[in-house]
Amino acid sequence: MLPVGYRNKNPGNLRYQASWNWPGVVGVDDRRFAIFASPEDGLAQWVRQMRRYAKRGLTTLYEIIPVYAPRSDNNDEQAYINAVAKSSGLAPGEPIHWDDRDQTIKVMRAFVRHELGAPPKDWPGGEWYDRAVYLRAWEKAKPLTQSRTIAGSVGAATATIAGAVVEVATQQTDVIAGAAGAAASVWPRWAPLIAAVVALCCIGWVIYARYTRTTPDPIDQSPEVSDGNDQ
Repeated sequence: MLPVGYRNKNPGNLRYQASWNWPGVVGVDDRRFAIFASPEDGLAQWVRQMRRYAKRGLTTLYEIIPVYAPRSDNNDEQAYINAVAKSSGLAPGEPIHWDDRDQTIKVMRAFVRHELGAPPKDWPGGEWYDRAVYLRAWEKAKPLTQSRTIAGSVGAATATIAGAVVEVATQQTDVIAGAAGAAASVWPRWAPLIAAVVALCCIGWVIYARYTRTTPDPIDQSPEVSDGNDQ
């Protein structure tokens, strides 16, 4: 039988609670391991977890593995460190840079190999996942502002909003200019200045209102999680 982590599309054997609301999770097994929609979703969440460790100052195999796969989960921490170091080519005390795509993929492969064990002898390519899977996972794990897909959508939305702002601002300026013309007979000296000030205020308000409606602050809803090596 194939390993649980492979069947769950959760190669890192990440434990889960529904309140954490991770993207790509479609269920939880009887040992609280997340079940993902695809291995890319599972690997992407694993990368996000490693980045949370890095924010806590855990950047080397020596620092990460005792937290990720603790002795209390029946893991041999030193054997785990040695295996990942050998497979990835990293020294146990070498900082890992999770914004480095190639280094991240090397480390992902090494962790997956240790978590799932060796694949069957007739497994295509001799690895559980090919490079294309890891590349797609890397793309999924990018922060929203760096994702190609999101960046394209944001670019299109920005262009649309900018066009709408110009259109609305032009309409507002035309209306104000008309009003200023009507008022010119009463206040011929101050009408142009008043019209200019009001027009600038309207344009500023439109830009502010459109921007704040369409770009809410992102919220990281993913908490810390203790992971294990159960299979």
